[in-house]
Amino acid sequence: MSAELPDLPVSSSSRWILSLAGGGYKGLFTAHFLSLLQAELGRPLYKVFDLVAGTSIGSILALGIALGLDASVLEEFLVSKGKRIFPGYRRLLPMPVMGLLGPLYRQKPLRRALSSAFGDHTLRSLKIATLVPTVSLGNASAKVFRTPHAAGFEGDRDQKVIDVALASAAAPLYFPAYTIGHLQFADGGLIANAPHTIAAIEASAILRWPLSNVRMLAVGTTEVPIGMPIRRSPRHWGIRGWFQGKALLNQAMAAQQDLAQQSARVLLGPRLITVDAFRSTEQDQGVGLDRPGKHATATLRSLAEIAWEDFKKHQAGSLMSLKLQSGEPLKAV
Repeated sequence: MSAELPDLPVSSSSRWILSLAGGGYKGLFTAHFLSLLQAELGRPLYKVFDLVAGTSIGSILALGIALGLDASVLEEFLVSKGKRIFPGYRRLLPMPVMGLLGPLYRQKPLRRALSSAFGDHTLRSLKIATLVPTVSLGNASAKVFRTPHAAGFEGDRDQKVIDVALASAAAPLYFPAYTIGHLQFADGGLIANAPHTIAAIEASAILRWPLSNVRMLAVGTTEVPIGMPIRRSPRHWGIRGWFQGKALLNQAMAAQQDLAQQSARVLLGPRLITVDAFRSTEQDQGVGLDRPGKHATATLRSLAEIAWEDFKKHQAGSLMSLKLQSGEPLKAV
């Protein structure tokens, strides 16, 4: 990777990064928060942020923002298309049983929905620098799709936006791997469900922005407390113990996301502003990665509004900084 980096001059201007985590339909929390933020700022988010990064549903939102779509349009997209992407009839049996028969959901409804939003645009069409992490299954390597956001750095400018989104959202068990050319890709959440650190490194190493001038708004998709109880018997640490209640998946994803936040905090310090919410036991009923029902929609929007009020109260300085931003259009090469 180092051999590909262009020799760029150091920038001295202040920069804002928007980093969006994965989480399936729980991304409605993210979309509603961003809708409220855009309404407050009074202009599209691509005119406010200089770099946007997203994983899975976060990649869909990030690509839409970078393409120039209003956050409210992306929110309505999730609500209106959710049941087509995650049809309830596919969940008649428990996930482990359904998973034995293949992925839970077909890719066509998601592709059809994204096609209506993204058309045939390529990454060179995006208005601001954009990052989307995925996993290349052929050699088990990380693949971060990039816009051509620096002089002498082409990134993946000719890659279609819809293909990048489908690659990053191909969550194992939920959707089949996505094929681009001769390569297959899986959900970027396997390596960076929260792409905060990737975005901070990109800003410093490729865009050459001094990290002292970089601020990041990192938005999650809500969480639930998932700590595991102390278990002293070895029988609890076999297949039954690790897979009961998706314990292994939940622990891995939560720990990975926490590491990303810790690392970004080391790089940015107080200039990292995080937005997220915890769901209570009652709120969690009916809310999930693939549960787009009325309960989930109402709950996620409510949590986003609470998070928004908290943001306005405790991040007044950050909000003022965002209002003063004049995001520069991406100059494709």
